[in-house]
Amino acid sequence: MKKLGFVTISLCAAVCFTAAGGSLNVFADTNNKTVYPESTFIQHANDQLNAVTDYAAYGEIYAFADGNRITVIESENRTVYEIGSEVRALDCDGEVFYYKDGAGKAFSLPQKTPAEDYVFTYSDGYAKTDDGEYKLVEGKIGYCPKNSLQYEELTAEGQFSNLKVYDNVAYALNDNKLYKILKTELQHVNPAYTDFSAASKIYIGDTAEKLKTCNTEKPNFVTLKGGAYLTNVDLDDISGDYFKTGNTYKVGDGDGLAAGKEALLLCRTGENGEVSIVMLGGQCYILNSVNAVAAENSALITTDEATATVSIAKGYAYSSPYVCNGTKLFELKSGEAVKVIGKVLKTSAAELVRDFYKIEYINENDEKLTGYVPFGYISQFNYSEDQPSKTEDPDYNTSDAVKTVVLVLVIVALALIAVGYMTFVMTSGKVKKTKNSNKDVNKKTGE
Repeated sequence: MKKLGFVTISLCAAVCFTAAGGSLNVFADTNNKTVYPESTFIQHANDQLNAVTDYAAYGEIYAFADGNRITVIESENRTVYEIGSEVRALDCDGEVFYYKDGAGKAFSLPQKTPAEDYVFTYSDGYAKTDDGEYKLVEGKIGYCPKNSLQYEELTAEGQFSNLKVYDNVAYALNDNKLYKILKTELQHVNPAYTDFSAASKIYIGDTAEKLKTCNTEKPNFVTLKGGAYLTNVDLDDISGDYFKTGNTYKVGDGDGLAAGKEALLLCRTGENGEVSIVMLGGQCYILNSVNAVAAENSALITTDEATATVSIAKGYAYSSPYVCNGTKLFELKSGEAVKVIGKVLKTSAAELVRDFYKIEYINENDEKLTGYVPFGYISQFNYSEDQPSKTEDPDYNTSDAVKTVVLVLVIVALALIAVGYMTFVMTSGKVKKTKNSNKDVNKKTGE
């Protein structure tokens, strides 16, 4: 038979449950310190069920009728369906769950599709499996092995009810709890599920301040433990009381969060550093520090001190080799001088999303500040220890240069003489003509 299609995102299930009137289990932060509520993530079905009136099962998938609700638990995911009236019956055909509402009308999950033709299985006090037969009489269950005529009464407190068989396994209710019956053995069915609703309300505390100091000397790295939970956090907005969080993941469930994978540690926070903020692949996560083990990674490469110029119109230096508002330290403006004292490369720290320089900067108050800037923020390196040495060319001489200068001067002189001569010739002709004209005028006047 095909697997039931009830796997949903746990976070959505938690939201549905809250809307249905369930209690949101928020980890206490009475001292205003950051606490990661991992211990609240694993819940059990009976912790949230009030009055179970019917049930259905297939393999490790269970559905419980509880007043006006149906709770389905599959693969550690919990989904709550609001029916709007009391659930009068619940059943499963191995592929789909069916229910009857308060008016006795039949529907199927998850879409609540009308199912008028479905025939429900009701408890008649008898149940048969390959192991034998079970009988329910006045709240007591007896078991008769196959090929036998004698029943053996099961020892248990309380009153049993609703004896049914699903997938060749007998079940019954007792004191609001579901039991699986294996011959004369009773097993309490209380499936676990994950509820990440508490991760939506994690107090920031003094995390903003601690983000500024963790990697002052050098970047710190950690390895993730398998089975640990961690939650996406938005470090671009930490101005409120609580983190803005995203999905919660379990280390080892996906390739991107494999056990033993390294991450950049952005800070340790909480009461005594028991909570860690890390960055991996451009995403930031919060988790318990016991699951983020310090790793030896000398990613910072010390360089010869060099002065450089800020090459972008406006930028910032950061407390860690990761760009976000939470790690922002001080502003840098185009043309300002900084001193490069190291670099952190992706080739030696694959967790990073870009290469960084570590710099020193003197602000307007003559304070020496240090931080990390991405490659591309600065340019025009000038090493400051020693001036470059000068090597003389043994074949170098200036005789050709002197000849060239003399030749240029001679050419200029000749050009000036030529211009003077031409000017003289042109002006002398005009003077002679003027004198002759004056003689003719005098003859005419009798002078």
